[in-house]
Amino acid sequence: MTEYPYEKASVNIGRLEAEIGADETITTDLSHINWKQPDSLSIFFDGTLSGGEVTALDAVVAAHGGTPLTEYTRICQQCGCHFTVPGLSAPTV
Repeated sequence: MTEYPYEKASVNIGRLEAEIGADETITTDLSHINWKQPDSLSIFFDGTLSGGEVTALDAVVAAHGGTPLTEYTRICQQCGCHFTVPGLSAPTV
């Protein structure tokens, strides 16, 4: 497990996990994220990131605004029940 420390004042862990997962350059598995106010952010991966992955992670962290994920309401096609799906964009059907 490898730690990548950052200073970041506003973090939403769920959104940051999704943003890291959406980046196609980062292929090493994310283990977990710790954030301690006021600005201590640690991102842990199961292995060591390549230089390109570190550059991509730096960009993701810099662009991260700390806002919560948007929840989208979905309707089950089989039973008609409503449920919410968190995501960076509306899920496709």
